[in-house]
Amino acid sequence: MMWELVGAVVGAGLASGREIAAFFSRFGYAGYAGIAAAGVVLYLLGTMRYPLIFRYAWMEKLWKILLSALLVATGGAMLSGGGEVFALTLPVRGAYWLGLLVTLLFSWLLAVKIPDGLSHISQAMMIVLLVMIGLSLFTDPQRGIYIDTGSVPACLLSGIKYGGFNAALQASVLARSNMSSPCQRRSVMRACIVITIVLCLGNAVLLRQSVILRESLPFLKVASAYGSWGYCLFAAALYLAILSTLVACVKGVKCSALSIGGILIVSFLGFTGVVEWVYPLLGGSCFVLLLYAKFSKSLAGPFHS
Repeated sequence: MMWELVGAVVGAGLASGREIAAFFSRFGYAGYAGIAAAGVVLYLLGTMRYPLIFRYAWMEKLWKILLSALLVATGGAMLSGGGEVFALTLPVRGAYWLGLLVTLLFSWLLAVKIPDGLSHISQAMMIVLLVMIGLSLFTDPQRGIYIDTGSVPACLLSGIKYGGFNAALQASVLARSNMSSPCQRRSVMRACIVITIVLCLGNAVLLRQSVILRESLPFLKVASAYGSWGYCLFAAALYLAILSTLVACVKGVKCSALSIGGILIVSFLGFTGVVEWVYPLLGGSCFVLLLYAKFSKSLAGPFHS
């Protein structure tokens, strides 16, 4: 369970360094406070019970629609990202489409044919990612972009948003477990600790290399200091992160032909378009619904008096 939760959260955005830069590193050392806030939110939302979601038909249907849409959109973004990794690493014509099809096939096999596929791919991803980040800590520091070091409240808010956003992705894994199980709570706690450690290490790398904060793939710039094998290491970490999140999405939508078709269609929108527009909107909607289900006492719904 722990590695499935890690795999669902650690996707292309984190493995590339883009999410870490956008949510935490731009605040300087205050970013660590935001990371701590994100870890706490992930744990709290991952261990809460939401009886309203399952007790009232309107909320259960809305939750299923929003979560399915989020998983399809996220899966489409990851599938497109898999194609882009192939295009970056294979100097052949049609590498993007080859990567897209291979990634879709791998995700289906890991989700359907291999019972612990998500757990195995997540562990492999974490090993490669930690090796890449660890090596990046030993590169020469290059600082050159202004960092707002005095915005602790803003950084805390950014961390809360990050935690709430990714809690919706964790829901696809948690939905298949016993929400009240002590074992499940321990798995959530361990997953949150692992994710928090990775975020802290990634933030340390980017603070040492602040000149790359605005790059679309910050960790690629750092890893390229080690030459071609550093580039390959980054590509491997990025692809495994993409695959782990995609497998979590495929498992979450129960591998239906309609859902897989939806993931394939969304992938045609491109990685950047889905991540910057569709992904935050659906993730935020799931987060708001979770908060409403936890704290609201309304029986009729949010649009009734």
